[in-house]
Amino acid sequence: MQTWYSPAIMKIIHILLPLPVESSVYCYRIPDYVSVPPLGIFVSVPVKSRKMIGIVWKKKIDDRMALEKIKWVSKIHWDYRLPENLVRMIRFVSAYTMSPLGAVLKLAMPAPETIVHPPYTATYSLQKPTVKCTRLTPARKRILRALEPSPLQKSSLMKLSKTSKATIDRLTQLGIIRESRTLDIPRQEFPKGLDTNIALSPEQQKATDTIAKYFKTFKSIVLDGVPGSGKTEIYFKSICQVLRDNGQVLVLLPEIALSEQWLERFAQRFGIKACVWHSKITQKNRREIWIGVAHGAIKIVVGARSALYLPFTHLGLIVVDEEHETTYKQESGVLYNTRDMAIKRASIAACPILLCSATPSLETWHNIKKRSYVHIEIPRRFSGNPSPKITLLDTTTEKMERGKYMAPTLHKHVKNTLENGLQTLLFLNRRGYAPLLVCTSCGYKFECRNCRSWLVFHQHNRKLLCHHCDYALEEPFLCLGCGSDNTFFSQGAGVERICKEVRQQHPSARTYIATSETLNTIDRTRDFLRKMERGHIDIVISTQILAKGYHFDKLTLVGVIDGDMILKGGDLRAGERTFQMLHQVIGRSGRKIAVGQAFIQTQDPENPVLTALADDKRNTFLDKELAQRRYYRQPPFARLIAIIVTDTDVIRCQKVSDMLKKKAPIIKNMRIFGPAEPYMSYLRGRYRRRFLINVSKIIDNRLLTQEIQQWIAEIKPLDRATRIQIDVDPQSFL
Repeated sequence: MQTWYSPAIMKIIHILLPLPVESSVYCYRIPDYVSVPPLGIFVSVPVKSRKMIGIVWKKKIDDRMALEKIKWVSKIHWDYRLPENLVRMIRFVSAYTMSPLGAVLKLAMPAPETIVHPPYTATYSLQKPTVKCTRLTPARKRILRALEPSPLQKSSLMKLSKTSKATIDRLTQLGIIRESRTLDIPRQEFPKGLDTNIALSPEQQKATDTIAKYFKTFKSIVLDGVPGSGKTEIYFKSICQVLRDNGQVLVLLPEIALSEQWLERFAQRFGIKACVWHSKITQKNRREIWIGVAHGAIKIVVGARSALYLPFTHLGLIVVDEEHETTYKQESGVLYNTRDMAIKRASIAACPILLCSATPSLETWHNIKKRSYVHIEIPRRFSGNPSPKITLLDTTTEKMERGKYMAPTLHKHVKNTLENGLQTLLFLNRRGYAPLLVCTSCGYKFECRNCRSWLVFHQHNRKLLCHHCDYALEEPFLCLGCGSDNTFFSQGAGVERICKEVRQQHPSARTYIATSETLNTIDRTRDFLRKMERGHIDIVISTQILAKGYHFDKLTLVGVIDGDMILKGGDLRAGERTFQMLHQVIGRSGRKIAVGQAFIQTQDPENPVLTALADDKRNTFLDKELAQRRYYRQPPFARLIAIIVTDTDVIRCQKVSDMLKKKAPIIKNMRIFGPAEPYMSYLRGRYRRRFLINVSKIIDNRLLTQEIQQWIAEIKPLDRATRIQIDVDPQSFL
């Protein structure tokens, strides 16, 4: 017989679990005598044969509910709660990105051990009044004597009484001594006078005064300054002002694991090390930072994308440094743009957000033009040096030596820089020695078995690597076309090949290759920075890893080896990204000692992106890009949403794509293109098809979300290997 329970007596609550499924909210019940926990409190609940930790999502009252179907909450963790502003953020991110609530919750969840086994400090004291016990051994008497003056922690008590842990535990069980637990909360202690130990220029002071007007209110502020203008010092000053009001600050950096120079600068400015949050920190640090932030004891966190979901309770300022960077887009799991979600978090927390860049994204520039954002412009460098002079080198007319990739003019200026005891940065955004290895006997080209991409030859470790999935082949390389093993030649150039050419042309120069492979640890990065600052490196050959944020006093020459490479591919953001990357890398030169200069090698010197760079007409370039986007109804004047179908079987992938096409909704002001093969139609062992939806901004976002989610839900995948992913505001079109 089915049992029914009155809602007035039974307490039922909704629990959100960190599961990447559509229905991740479940009903559980609690005893009648227990108060209904508020929104965001952590609870342990049974899920099938295991226990999971979730949060209270809402109280549920149904007219009729089958009692035997509802499981009990195992434990309520009253000391741990996600703040209401973060719960609202989870709701928004889920709705905007069309991702399951549970998948978004997982971004904000600490490790289960943090909740189940929190870091407590146990203190022991005598019971008042003291419980009498007839059997007091000498060891027990020593414990009681040690506790007579004042309570002690277990380690101190064991040392003073010369007893074991078991003896102390037994006295606690008998009720003779009392154990008190306090949560260990890490704290940041800043020295006094933080905002008085540095002088700002008049332009910097004006910028900080403008930012201060918007404290304790939400406002998007763009700090737009040329490279070397002192943007970091401006927001450091603003951080000091927030700390004075006991607020919390979140600083987002695009590549926190490699920003060692920024972290050293922070330590010098604030007198302590920054609390750093990213995927590579230890579990212990992760737990300490999460607890400290949740209790308001940690005031500043600098982090990568995931730091956005820390449980700040008194956010006073969010800083997004290099806001234009594409690395802020999360490309796996929940797909979101950190910059855009940070703006929403600031809105919920009612605090200002500072978007810093020397090359604002078109979305940000559009909001500046609309006056939706406050625009603070700093057109001059702090040192007083002018911006570097940029020269375009036409490689179709330069007499390039056979097998060489650097123009004679560039080599000449590298030589002059060496003779003057200054440093050179050669930029090529391609790792390895050569992007392609070809068999001279049959023309076979080595391709990744998991992706539709060529394997890149890395000479330093004699390997062929896929830069998409890390698949590798080691020497000897056997041609799969004709079976030969010593008939290969390399096509194109990577940073290793450029380094080889530099060493041949300038044998006395001290060179260094800077990539994500050579600067993959804090120690390596620190060693590289030390060598650059002390002048122990003459020429650094780098990918985009050094294109932003770094400051080297003696670096005065930048050479861009292939200015056309990033422009290729047909991406609607190719021009914008090329301008941003080259502008940033050129901005590394001439920041202090001497005026910088830069040379860009190109086969198309009339390209509008490159001419805008050379003529220092950034704003004109951005305005033209905006006009073109408006004409073609592309972002930021419309929204793009990608629907990506992937499968391990190409036929199933195509069938599911065809099914989606047949059931595609028809909505006014919305166009659906596809399915089509993306540039990388086979990636990491999965075949891919893509729909691209172009949506006018006049469509209600809630209606759009419902239509797309209903459209996807109607399709039943043919196999468990089939996946359908929604990417709102896509950045990559591979």
